[in-house]
Amino acid sequence: MFGYVVINESELKLKDYDTYRSFYCGICSSLSRYGLTGRVTLSYDMVFVAMLLSDLYDDDTKPVHKRCFVHPIKSTQRMLNKYVDYAADMTILLAYYQCMDHWHDDGNIMYKLEGDLLSSKAKSLFEKWPRQAQAIEKYINDLVEIEKHQDCDPETVAALTGSMMAELLVYKEDEWSPTLRALGNFLGKYVYLMDAFDDVDKDIRKGNYNPFAKTYDPATFEETVANMLTYDLAECASAYERLPLVEYSDILRNIIYSGVWIRFDQIKARRQYEAERRAAKEKK
Repeated sequence: MFGYVVINESELKLKDYDTYRSFYCGICSSLSRYGLTGRVTLSYDMVFVAMLLSDLYDDDTKPVHKRCFVHPIKSTQRMLNKYVDYAADMTILLAYYQCMDHWHDDGNIMYKLEGDLLSSKAKSLFEKWPRQAQAIEKYINDLVEIEKHQDCDPETVAALTGSMMAELLVYKEDEWSPTLRALGNFLGKYVYLMDAFDDVDKDIRKGNYNPFAKTYDPATFEETVANMLTYDLAECASAYERLPLVEYSDILRNIIYSGVWIRFDQIKARRQYEAERRAAKEKK
């Protein structure tokens, strides 16, 4: 589901892009605590979380230059701090529960095997971060129930992801918790709606659950989803602006105001291409 909270690279300064990549590499390095299985779970969504928390709490983040198996010859810069480690921990928890969800839905043994590899790591993190782990577990269980009853109200289902993401953005309970929860709630709803938008054609074809399936109308679908996303992202941006962010604000604003639409435009372009291909085949 994740992978939609990204930068708009073309509008980012080179130094800011390097900083962004440094956080990405930092999370990758932190995931090495969980072995190779941990590294392959990395997503850009958690880079946003790491940067947001690092900026909010004025952590004295220092760049470190190291080599790794991906870059064995030339060392790369990575940002390391407790918020980067936190983002890595949340990555593992999300990956584990998503594997179990996919195993439940598809019966694909590969998801079961990957989940088994992550289970011991997830168990220790459940003890370390009980509030966040319980939020993810509740999200997965509630999603299973909704899919079982074929509830196709997109906003209702998206709200589940929003509630879960709200808890992941709260590193600790303090004066910023309500604002972080608001930001996470609307960001989570955006992520779910984007995923459903991305997969609707495939889900309809395969008979999988999708909240847009029963009301799907190709003529109005993209505009309908764009309007839903616009509202959620406006609320997300409103919450973001209430946070005292300075050091990484240019990068974070790039994501909140621009980057989040990159994947939407890419999916639109892909759908248009596929529609043209189908039309061309029908003419033959």
